[in-house]
Amino acid sequence: MRKVGFVVVLLLLVTLISISLSGCGKAGEKAAEKAAEKAAEKAMEKVMEKATGGEVNISKDGSKIEIEGQSFAVGENMAWPKDSMGDLPEPKGKISFVMKGEGKEGSFVVLSEFQDGKGYLDRLKNLGYEDVMKMEMTDGFIYAGKKELSGGKSALVNITYSSEDQSGSITYSTE
Repeated sequence: MRKVGFVVVLLLLVTLISISLSGCGKAGEKAAEKAAEKAAEKAMEKVMEKATGGEVNISKDGSKIEIEGQSFAVGENMAWPKDSMGDLPEPKGKISFVMKGEGKEGSFVVLSEFQDGKGYLDRLKNLGYEDVMKMEMTDGFIYAGKKELSGGKSALVNITYSSEDQSGSITYSTE
């Protein structure tokens, strides 16, 4: 997965796209508005292609961006990306951001209303994940776990959780 700085730039671009396109989706809009929307989308794709060095495709509503096999999506109460999260169970919460790696290599998910933060760790341990790092704070935790897979590979999971606002993130990858 790309560096955190890249993700921050991408999130800012997604926000800008969403804002610029949000007023243009009403039924009965004029053809000129549709043409302007498409031109703005293509212009933003070109800017991002130049910045990332890869082919970029932005969805019509601006909520999903694909760059060279990786996809980034923002929204409200999105679906759990089970195809790229290995054997990780779906958490109890609302997903607002998903970044998928190429193929089934892993994903990064941001959650709100993450109701089962500490219980989620117990579920991982029941699946055979072993603690690599666990840092507990008064208002949450940071966790890294590892599980051996067949073929000499390992599954890695990283979780952040804030009990203060029940938010968090889950990252899954293999090595």
